[in-house]
Amino acid sequence: MSAVVIVEGVVEGLQLLTSLSTTIAAVSTAVQAAQAAGAPVDWSGILGAENTAEADVLASIAAAKAAGK
Repeated sequence: MSAVVIVEGVVEGLQLLTSLSTTIAAVSTAVQAAQAAGAPVDWSGILGAENTAEADVLASIAAAKAAGK
């Protein structure tokens, strides 16, 4: 396994962690806002962002496979 593949894997892992931490922060903010307003949590924006992040990860995996990595 080449160093380039390892570095690319680490970068993709860091991007995933960043995406997860952003999602966790969005969920926390949405829950706090809903509690303060006494309303249900609006999951639509959070789920839409998560679907976009998932599509990005799947595209990265497909690109890596196509490149033989």
